[in-house]
Amino acid sequence: MRFQEYVVRERAPMAHRVRIFLRHEGLSASRYVGERDLQEAPRLEGRIAFEHQGRMKTGKVERIVPTDWRPNTALIPSVHVLDEAFKGSEVPT
Repeated sequence: MRFQEYVVRERAPMAHRVRIFLRHEGLSASRYVGERDLQEAPRLEGRIAFEHQGRMKTGKVERIVPTDWRPNTALIPSVHVLDEAFKGSEVPT
């Protein structure tokens, strides 16, 4: 009887590529930030963290387009995020 040896390699967590649109509270328009890789799949009303202009930002997911997007598809969704850094403070110009 012959035994086979298997090498188990740790895999990096699957990244989910998204297109982020960032909105500041008090404004109706969002601004396109770009494509980013998220470690966890975005969820409606959930929170995400991403890099923007050399800093980490966090925000609340307000909308995902298409609405029926699933993490296991090749489609890159648009994720509309409310910037939490300016919540309750002055909106930047």
